[in-house]
Amino acid sequence: MRAQSRPGYTAPAQQRYIRLTSCPDVLVIQLTRTALDLYGNEFKVMTDHDFPEILDLSEYLADPTAQVRYRFSGMVAHHGNEIGAGHYIAGVRGAVEGSGFRLINDSRKVVSTNNFADIQQPIWDKKDRFQPYVLYYTKIRGKK
Repeated sequence: MRAQSRPGYTAPAQQRYIRLTSCPDVLVIQLTRTALDLYGNEFKVMTDHDFPEILDLSEYLADPTAQVRYRFSGMVAHHGNEIGAGHYIAGVRGAVEGSGFRLINDSRKVVSTNNFADIQQPIWDKKDRFQPYVLYYTKIRGKK
């Protein structure tokens, strides 16, 4: 007799997890921005996703004494209500420590900011809101 089929028996909650044994120098995260409606049509998900400037993966490592942290280094974001149309921009961290961030448009217009929140929820020309699609993180070396 299977445990699930016994009357009154409730199986204990199960957890599945993986532990990382190695991590790349550059971590690329693709955010899911599409879903299907009730009729099977694909549409763009407009929900805001918060992402950290420092990403700590230490709790997911196989070695409990190890530490792996990443610093946000860039992203690709999209503006538009449809997945087949719209406009993309890039957001990057300045090459020099403390030089802030740049939002780069294909028209070669660059907006500079020192505020990480401006990168998390990019708005172009105070009207066009962009949704991040791809995030880039660089592994932090040594103690910082």
